[in-house]
Amino acid sequence: MTTVLAYLWTKAELTPIWRQLSSRRHRSELNALRRAKIARRHKAMPIFLTLFIWYSVFGLPPFVMTVAGVEMLYGNEGVLSYLGGAIFTLGLVYSFVFSVLVLPWAVRWYFIAVGITLGRTAMADKKESELVAAIAAAERDGVP
Repeated sequence: MTTVLAYLWTKAELTPIWRQLSSRRHRSELNALRRAKIARRHKAMPIFLTLFIWYSVFGLPPFVMTVAGVEMLYGNEGVLSYLGGAIFTLGLVYSFVFSVLVLPWAVRWYFIAVGITLGRTAMADKKESELVAAIAAAERDGVP
């Protein structure tokens, strides 16, 4: 099972749209991290706003699928009702998988924000160097 998921993940990472989204996400995360380091008050706010925006971007499809499935499930009879149930189920499965995959990313950013707020920047410095390396690799590969 893990080899199938690893194979699908590498295929998804190779698509141009995914590479562009990752590049933009890395740039916005780096920008938020640098702003959080220099902020005087509310140091974690740039990080949390960036997390909210990217979580909303990637979390919108399961929400739309779930709402559309519920509307089709309860508003119709026959084949459309079954189709609505299928869309609703796919939306729930997709949202569960999305939540499981995004949780480590969000928790790590939470700990970075707490560390910056408390004056500990070791995790933030490590993350900043990772983001700079990822952005440099994306530019080297020609991703805008």
